[in-house]
Amino acid sequence: MTDTALYRGLARLLDMPLVNVPYDPADPAADMRRRLDAARDLLATHDFVHVHVKATDEAAHTKRPAWKRDVIEATDAGLAALLELADRAVVAVTGDHASPSVGGLLHSGDPTPFAVAAPGLRPDTAVRFGERDALAGECGRLAAADVLPYLAGLANRPFFLGHRPGPDRTVALPNAPDPMILD
Repeated sequence: MTDTALYRGLARLLDMPLVNVPYDPADPAADMRRRLDAARDLLATHDFVHVHVKATDEAAHTKRPAWKRDVIEATDAGLAALLELADRAVVAVTGDHASPSVGGLLHSGDPTPFAVAAPGLRPDTAVRFGERDALAGECGRLAAADVLPYLAGLANRPFFLGHRPGPDRTVALPNAPDPMILD
């Protein structure tokens, strides 16, 4: 679910259905609520939903720290529906990159906060969402390459080393894997 060309192209490349939720920069909380409403509806028929939010990224690129903070807070106000979604799906919140609020860099290699909630997942001690708080959480510093396998494990669809439900290597188990034929 996106309104940016990059993620539309990625969805097409991966043969994923695309839902366009027009971006409303005037009200980030309402924009987030619309996206989460659409995500809830999509989860009735899809196993995976990616929700992309542009408002926070655009605010970071202005290099105005107070504006970035205000947009993040306004977006956070629209996240209440995540609790309901986490009762039936694995929900992860993170950024695709860090955006320093000052200086010449648009994107940096700094860690981004990562929070996850899922049915049956016990909460850790982190109570705030930020770089330092997330680092102190149960996941600690999680490499980007480990994020999807970790989420697949929480969804009870892990790929365990050495165990394959079919002839092809995959990161996660499909809904109805083809059986491996043994001769």
